[in-house]
Amino acid sequence: MTLKMAMRILVVMVLVGMAGLARGAETKMLFDFEDGKLAGFDGGKLTTENVPGGKYGLKVEKGFVVREGKQDWSGYDLLKIDVMNPTGEAVMLLVEVRDAQTKDYWTRVNYNSVVPPGKSTVTMPTDMYVGEKSRPGRALVKEKVTFLALGPEKYPLVFGNFRLEKNDTAAVVFAGLKAFDFGPAEQQVMPGYTGVNTAKYDKARGFGWDPRGYERGFDGMQPDSLFGDFVITADDAAFRVDLPNGKYHVLMNIDCPGGYWGEVQHFTHRQVSVNGKLVVDEKMTLEQFKTKYFRNAHVEDLPGVDTFSQYVEKMFDVKQFDVDVTDGKAVFEMKGDGFWPIAISAMVIYPAEKSEAGKKFWEWTTQQRREQFENYFKQVIPQAKGAKAAEVGYRVFSRNFMTPPGAMDGPLAGEWMRMEGLSVTLAQGEEGAVCFSVQPGEDIGEIDVIDSAMSSEETDPGTPRPKVTAGWLDYRISRVTMEGTVYEVKPRYWHPGPAPAAKGAGGGVTRTFWLRVKAPEKTRAETYRHTVIVMPAKGKATVIPLKVKVLPFAIDGITDVAAGPWGHSIGLPWEDGAVGGGKGKWDEEMLAKSLGVIREAGCTTVTGLPHIGVKASGGKVVLDFSRADREMALLRKYGFTQMINSYGGGLGYAMYGTETGADEGFAKKAGFADAESFLKALYGGIEEHAKANNWLPIAWNLCDEPIGKDILPSAKNAALHQKVADELGLKYSVFTGATSMEGNDAKNPHYGLVRALGMPSLNDHDEASIGLIHQDNHKFSFYNDGNRWTFGRYMKALVVHYGLAYRTTWHFNIAAGDPYYALDCREDDYCWYNTDEHQTMVPSLSFLSQIQPGLNDYRYLTTLQRLAKENGDAAAMKIFEKQVALIAGKDRQSPEPEAFEKDRKEVVDAILSVLGRK
Repeated sequence: MTLKMAMRILVVMVLVGMAGLARGAETKMLFDFEDGKLAGFDGGKLTTENVPGGKYGLKVEKGFVVREGKQDWSGYDLLKIDVMNPTGEAVMLLVEVRDAQTKDYWTRVNYNSVVPPGKSTVTMPTDMYVGEKSRPGRALVKEKVTFLALGPEKYPLVFGNFRLEKNDTAAVVFAGLKAFDFGPAEQQVMPGYTGVNTAKYDKARGFGWDPRGYERGFDGMQPDSLFGDFVITADDAAFRVDLPNGKYHVLMNIDCPGGYWGEVQHFTHRQVSVNGKLVVDEKMTLEQFKTKYFRNAHVEDLPGVDTFSQYVEKMFDVKQFDVDVTDGKAVFEMKGDGFWPIAISAMVIYPAEKSEAGKKFWEWTTQQRREQFENYFKQVIPQAKGAKAAEVGYRVFSRNFMTPPGAMDGPLAGEWMRMEGLSVTLAQGEEGAVCFSVQPGEDIGEIDVIDSAMSSEETDPGTPRPKVTAGWLDYRISRVTMEGTVYEVKPRYWHPGPAPAAKGAGGGVTRTFWLRVKAPEKTRAETYRHTVIVMPAKGKATVIPLKVKVLPFAIDGITDVAAGPWGHSIGLPWEDGAVGGGKGKWDEEMLAKSLGVIREAGCTTVTGLPHIGVKASGGKVVLDFSRADREMALLRKYGFTQMINSYGGGLGYAMYGTETGADEGFAKKAGFADAESFLKALYGGIEEHAKANNWLPIAWNLCDEPIGKDILPSAKNAALHQKVADELGLKYSVFTGATSMEGNDAKNPHYGLVRALGMPSLNDHDEASIGLIHQDNHKFSFYNDGNRWTFGRYMKALVVHYGLAYRTTWHFNIAAGDPYYALDCREDDYCWYNTDEHQTMVPSLSFLSQIQPGLNDYRYLTTLQRLAKENGDAAAMKIFEKQVALIAGKDRQSPEPEAFEKDRKEVVDAILSVLGRK
């Protein structure tokens, strides 16, 4: 089956399924253009070609198409827009909705969707929040919609039949049914359900918390309106429902999909009783938690994956049980230990004799959940690139390691495997990459890759030789839009050993093999030759020559800047309790492993350390350095010498400040006259201990991208900390904070904050804002946007010309929530390393193809800089100066992959020239 055929079938299935769900639903047509008019839309034109339905359609050929004017969407559940996409590939679509309260970007709805090739329907819930999915605000005022805009990424698209629909709940609800959707007060309630939040029991209403129960409502914003929001109960909660006497069947979900920032539910023991009868009694050990937490570590996603079945449904273990009601009520008592042990999102109760109707309602509920998920999270099926697969056997080809092929790709022009095979050039001590891909034309089964023993042109078995570790890249769900509402399947993590057989939406899946080649520091400068053997389980083996050229020099380590990831380890979201234990051992082992791979890659810093115990009372501060000393010793052991950042590791008080500035309340409660005297006692004590125990310097983080009204108090808090630093003459502490600023305009809201911080860390920056920092004799730090360019040549330019002192980016391990499912929270796609239940260190493609080679680029430039200076080589220094002749901010954008190879060759040639070896 071809990709286009698969796409047509997928679209037909979606349309047929949606048509089936829509039968009997009440519809309100907003705009259909059948009168031959544009219905008030600006930016498009009327057309009769490629119309998705009816005679006329609205064609968009550039920009946005906009409809201003009052619209009442109240009483309806869905907005549906038919669309025809003749481009032959999936097109991103931004939908913008405003209401009478909209004033700016964050008070309007910004909704991302994707339009597959051919005819389809964009479906959106009318219960929407303004802002973005990843940063939602208030609910849209549905009865006062004033503006609707559609912005395609590519053109043309043709739209038609803008309509509102109600979900047809009448066909599935029945007498005796009780269906509750739990969540915060502003939750989106699933159709057919009654919303429950803080409500205490009320006889007239017939349900509620009795009298204890509601602790906190939470909206995880995924995967659907029923299971995505929930109520976190008190430690000993009770929920009462009035019912006629009789026997009832109950379905109840007390599992949550995770919090907005990836908070993971866990417990050691939880119970649910109904009218005194125990119906749920679950215990969990650390080992059981690890099995659940890493359940998807060894699963691979392929294009067309049924994400709802593979991930969403497996998040939840819905409880089902029968209860007897003898006194007119069912009282559900819930208790547990751990983190959010009871997170109740749904409860369905119906008479036992109506089991068939009850099952039908639950099946309808599940279908509604699936439809909501698939309307909100749109998967883009990749368009195949390159040559089609052969009918038999397989093809081997090679593409630049920075842009490996997708699952449906074949070789592009110039990528066919040549007779001379593959090659890589390495400095002594450097790790490089050799990549090739296998495109099957038929089922060839599991694919193993074996590398032969090394040989060299000048045989000398007594010297170290380059080491090759063969592995493959898996495919994982990855976000196209930041919040994940549009996603695709892309290469993600590296695994050693054979690659499994697989088939995707378009047939056989292209497998990419990544050979990690490292030359030990004392490897002889020679050309080493060996062979790579591709061995499919079915079919013939293929032998590929591999040439490894080792250069006659080692690249210098990084000593002039603190550079590395946010984060420092891979923890477990688990609290040791009465059952199990062992988290402390896990954390210690993972910290050591993590620092090892971070340092081996060339990084010089981490964040989130050290952990200092702080007790403040009676005007005195008592500090516990026991854990921090162990952490500092471990950092020294692995060779870290640069400043580290405290981000994520607090000191007990509100380091980010309060609504009025510094945390005066904490200081006075601790017996200090004011915040200043407390800060002097705190950081003075840290300074004394750090000096006496040879600590690394610490950048204490005081803010994280404050905006609006939060900027001024953040600046006041930073100014007080800096005053303390200046008066104490701190050498081991500097105060930093994450923000952005371009230019040096004093009217910029961030102006005061940037000037107050001793080392402001800027995402957006330019020459003027960096100059403002230097004006106060403060240090410049740069964060985020982690790629080969910003960890290589651009970072070197910032150090040389702008005095960059610190550089970090997201994130060593930000695989929050389910660590192998990218749609359940934020920023999984920035992860450098992941792990599994066995503590395997699993590097990501982002780390291998961007961060590590970028750090090596930096080291090559540092080596050239040193050699040119030591040897007074003007020609070599000219090459170096050319490489770092970049302007802050203006030259931040990464070039194409080919440019990196050109840069590397120029630097290597210059180094060899200085050494007299060219």
